[in-house]
Amino acid sequence: MIPQQDIDVVTALHDAYGLTAREALVLVLLSRGGIVEATRIRDTYSRKPETPAIEARSAIKRIRQKVGAAVRIRSVYGMGYELDSDSRQRVRILMRQASETRSFMPYFRETTINNSEGVSA
Repeated sequence: MIPQQDIDVVTALHDAYGLTAREALVLVLLSRGGIVEATRIRDTYSRKPETPAIEARSAIKRIRQKVGAAVRIRSVYGMGYELDSDSRQRVRILMRQASETRSFMPYFRETTINNSEGVSA
């Protein structure tokens, strides 16, 4: 389950790069800075505790294919993965914009229209 405060960020990363929710969460994790261990990426990407750590490499490969040259994920041999500074900044800007949009539109995010009551959309 994705926390409510992360849904807009995940949506923004999906819209920008075509990432799934789990891939977007891995990118958010990487955007915090520093080297992220493969086991941490695996735990973020997979819900199953018995998933081998090598799954992190597959997740990173899929993310790299989708983001292309826009976001550079660097492999740090024996340690994990990290974003280069330009990529980290680019992802953080997208995340900030998504958060600002959510804070300015609380009414539209929380209101739903029930068409069964004869209200047209």
